[in-house]
Amino acid sequence: MFKTYRQLERSDCGITCIRMIARHYGKKISNLTLRRLVETNKLGISLKDLTDTLSKIGMKSAALRITGQDIYRMPCPAIVYWRQQHFVVVYDIDLRWTKAKTTNSPRPLQTSGNSFS
Repeated sequence: MFKTYRQLERSDCGITCIRMIARHYGKKISNLTLRRLVETNKLGISLKDLTDTLSKIGMKSAALRITGQDIYRMPCPAIVYWRQQHFVVVYDIDLRWTKAKTTNSPRPLQTSGNSFS
């Protein structure tokens, strides 16, 4: 089961996704620690902030634009910028469903096919 954390504030989706990815790879990091590493504003953090913060905690990342069938080759878990407004963690992809954890709901996000592309 993929561990989910809830965001504490409206603008915390990016750092909460970082926390979930870190936990998946055995690193336990608090939101407070992540807030000390990156400055958030009312809109949250940028993609650059996200990749820089992952680097600061010793994790490698790459910012990619994925389209079409490429979604099926994307390594999981991965942080995705959902609908140009919210970071989510995609943890499983198959031909029928894309499953993600969103940081503002306890229920998994499940969409059909490659709706992320």
